[in-house]
Amino acid sequence: MLPPSPARPHGPTDCRLVTDTIAIMAGPPENPGLRERKKRATRARLIDAAVDLVDKQGYLNTTVEQIANAVDVSPRTVAHYFPSKDRLLLSLVDTYIDTASALLADVPDHLPPLLALLECNLQLLDRMAAQQPPTDARRLATLLCSLHASPPLQQLSATIRTPPLIAEMARRLGTTPEDRRVELTLAVWWAMVGNAWSGVSSLYVAGTVDTAGLPDLLKQRLFEEFDHLVGLGD
Repeated sequence: MLPPSPARPHGPTDCRLVTDTIAIMAGPPENPGLRERKKRATRARLIDAAVDLVDKQGYLNTTVEQIANAVDVSPRTVAHYFPSKDRLLLSLVDTYIDTASALLADVPDHLPPLLALLECNLQLLDRMAAQQPPTDARRLATLLCSLHASPPLQQLSATIRTPPLIAEMARRLGTTPEDRRVELTLAVWWAMVGNAWSGVSSLYVAGTVDTAGLPDLLKQRLFEEFDHLVGLGD
């Protein structure tokens, strides 16, 4: 595991992965009531504040109290939306996976499961690379740095399997979400992603790769790891 990430020379994060990415990729928005809209707005503000603080001072140095103060709410309010700081940051993983799942549904069914997962993730990274300013890429960079700075957070992230991804993979395999093959396929995929993206945060912190170049580097790593995995069967 990498040591805690030092402060980076980048400016404050001004991005909206949760709101912007879902709005762009998930189709027409719902029409929720006022109460629900306020809840979603508060949740998004908490996530934005957490990422801004982590971006400036590192994951380990950021507290729930600081996040609450940045949004002008109480720590109890933060706990109402997220039971812990870990779960708050991992909501970014949830969003990434759910967005990739929406893209996965449009990948031709004839592609093998792992290749289909590769394709939808490459599409998502392409969208990040094309975004100006590269706000979603900054959030992903902050998340990767946080995962490497906190082994418990990294371990928890490895267990995330959102319902949309499970349902779509089950459909592609012609089975039910409870089928062991679904879990095995996703476990192999996330192990591949973990290996592919290991160490990228240290390159980012060192300035070897910047925010604009991060999506392309992540794509390259995925390609290389997938080729390696395929080569194991030769």
